[in-house]
Amino acid sequence: MKKERSLSFQIWMWFAIGIIIMGIVISYFVFTSYEQVLTEQIYRELGLQQQQQIQEWIALDEFSVEAIEMEEIQPAEVKPVIEGLTVEHIIKNYESQDIESGIEIQESDLFSEIIPAISLEGIEAEPIAYEAANTFFVVTEETVGKEDLIIYTYASDNIRKRIIRNFSFVFIAIAVLILFMLFPAKLIANRITRPLVGLEKSMDHISRREWTEPIHSTGAKEIVSLADSSERMRQQLIAYDQKQQALLQNISHELKTPIMVIRSYIQAKEDGLYQDESEQKTFQTIDQEAVRMQRIVEEMIQLANIEYAADHVAAIKKSEIHVKDLIEKTCERMKFQRPELDMELDLIDEIIVGDTEHWKVIYENLIQNAIRHAETRVMIRLSHKPEGTRCEIYNDGNQISDQEKDTIFETFSKGKTGETGLGLAIVRRILSLYQGKIWFENQEIGVSFYIQI
Repeated sequence: MKKERSLSFQIWMWFAIGIIIMGIVISYFVFTSYEQVLTEQIYRELGLQQQQQIQEWIALDEFSVEAIEMEEIQPAEVKPVIEGLTVEHIIKNYESQDIESGIEIQESDLFSEIIPAISLEGIEAEPIAYEAANTFFVVTEETVGKEDLIIYTYASDNIRKRIIRNFSFVFIAIAVLILFMLFPAKLIANRITRPLVGLEKSMDHISRREWTEPIHSTGAKEIVSLADSSERMRQQLIAYDQKQQALLQNISHELKTPIMVIRSYIQAKEDGLYQDESEQKTFQTIDQEAVRMQRIVEEMIQLANIEYAADHVAAIKKSEIHVKDLIEKTCERMKFQRPELDMELDLIDEIIVGDTEHWKVIYENLIQNAIRHAETRVMIRLSHKPEGTRCEIYNDGNQISDQEKDTIFETFSKGKTGETGLGLAIVRRILSLYQGKIWFENQEIGVSFYIQI
């Protein structure tokens, strides 16, 4: 497994890379600019010294190449502007193009190759500048005395070495700056990581289900935002854990009763406490409790599936649902439970989009709830309101008491005649997936439940 480097090292590394890149870019531009400036200065120096030397020669009463060769005429002493630059002259006869004489002429293969390579085209108009093998030439055609001469003024200078020598301190400064950046990089890293280390500890506690301590942080806006998000997650986990604990307690409580009833009846039967005439009644009771357990398990599975769908809304299968047909079919299936009830339907043709199974569960639970609590009459009205599609399911049974108003839609909340306490909670949870809502209103006689999407 690849070991991750510390944040302080990474920050320092990126600082160092940035400084190196900036140093290279700056050095390149400085190098090229200084090279150009220095080249211009060398040519200017050569031209200046050449003109001064020519003026010295012209000022003489008698000028001849022989006098220069005999060192009777000394070169002009000109202090160079560029330190360490040695300027020398070579004189050629204009007609023969042969080197007639010079001052400290360095006759070598290099000069025998360079000088003939210099084009003299246009030399009558202005001096010619030429560079080769780190040697700079300024070539001028001039009449001195009675002789037409070509004067080569030259100097050897390795500009790049000079620049590197003059700017070596820049590279040293970059290296020193990179080393010194370790300290501010460490400070920045500590400032960034200090709250992150605190968040890491908090996350570690949460992973062990130790979430009683609130999560707070100070520092940069992004760190504070991350801490706030972590705190919201902590609160949601606490709420979810409490909900799960309550759910498990309610499940165990709801299942415990039918299991105890079934076991007690079976044990009594084994002990011979029931006579033959009560055997049928015993089996009916056992069957009723088994059906109740089955219904609790089925509704718990429904609730688990709905919770899964709530976390995967995009995966919900959606299609057009004809609400009128769905309600009519549901009533047709359920009216046998209490055939004596008067069931009234006032429905319009309405189409909604959603998962068909979800809406079957909604209307099955609401209609079954109405049938179970009704005295003589159940009425279902489907209408279209400005707020959306609304369905009213009315029964003329008992009204909802004040004690039940706040908890009627909670899980395992049931009235005196309720069964599992899950039906209305399932309906509300499904409706929340579709941004719908459910509520009830006590009527003068009975109660109406409303759903709207």
